[in-house]
Amino acid sequence: MSGAFSLAAAPAWAGRPAAARAAGFTCIGRRPACRPQWAMDNATDLLETIEQETGPSPEWAVIWLHGLGADGHDFVPLVPELARPGWPAIRFVFPHAPVRAVTINNGVRMRAWYDIVGMDFPTRADGEGVDQSVLQAGALIDREHARGIAADRILL
Repeated sequence: MSGAFSLAAAPAWAGRPAAARAAGFTCIGRRPACRPQWAMDNATDLLETIEQETGPSPEWAVIWLHGLGADGHDFVPLVPELARPGWPAIRFVFPHAPVRAVTINNGVRMRAWYDIVGMDFPTRADGEGVDQSVLQAGALIDREHARGIAADRILL
């Protein structure tokens, strides 16, 4: 997921496929797109998305994640406010988080990137759900790259 996060906060192997492989990761493509081997073995289905392009042949992509209980429709009306005359074409991708039970909301099923199991910040997130969402966001980034958008022009 190169280009989607700051290398200052990245693992030591980021941008170094040989080091990533030594750490048990698999690297695909010409850019350093490294995933744990288990992630490569368990293919991720793409999330359902809403897409809006500001012009033909987009050169940039913005993948915009919504908040708890919302869905991708929530931010679509903002696109006309964000695009400016003279800017290159941008593809806005608004994915829908999976529907899952959210513990702190009495187990009510809603769109959520992961289960929130409590109020204590260090332990509140469902680690497995976070990992799944990271993979799903990474799959959307990979799809934009496959569509011809350079990694440094994909914003999450």
